[in-house]
Amino acid sequence: MKKRTAFISGISMLFLLNSLATSAQKPSVQGLPKVEAGLGGFGGAYEAKLGRKFSIDLGAGIGGRYEIYNYTFAYIIADSRSWIPALYMQVNPRFYYNLSRRDVKGKIIANNSGNFFGLKIKVAPHTAQINPGALINFHWGLQRAYGRSNKWLFNTHVGLGYGGNIGKGGSEGMIYPSIDAKFAYRIF
Repeated sequence: MKKRTAFISGISMLFLLNSLATSAQKPSVQGLPKVEAGLGGFGGAYEAKLGRKFSIDLGAGIGGRYEIYNYTFAYIIADSRSWIPALYMQVNPRFYYNLSRRDVKGKIIANNSGNFFGLKIKVAPHTAQINPGALINFHWGLQRAYGRSNKWLFNTHVGLGYGGNIGKGGSEGMIYPSIDAKFAYRIF
């Protein structure tokens, strides 16, 4: 009887260890400190892990400014009124939906290389020449690692957003197509 109980306990223990080892090997997003440059400007960001498939990309930098006036939307890098770039801050929660499938196919999943759905909130604070603006968009995107060390990243997204001015004259806003592309380098 003792041998049978020990045998069942041993089998149970092996089954438990196997299931723990298997679950530990599932692909998961990782934290990424990075510097980046693209259509939205130059800056730094940290993509923090929130779960196995969820992350939040927090960033800040300098770039063009957004003007929303008379129901028109413009992204202005420099003009005769102001050559000063705008500061920005952004928050971008992401859901990576295909990391496991990419891993099974033998594709690179390092540095969160996968497809995602995201919700980006970007704010450009007020300066003397620029009204503060806020953008929010829902998008589909992809991120890919490149190079021998996989430290270079390409990130792009397309979606639909809403932009508006904050504060004085902040009642005006409009829907716009959201398109972004940037290159990043993973630091540390």
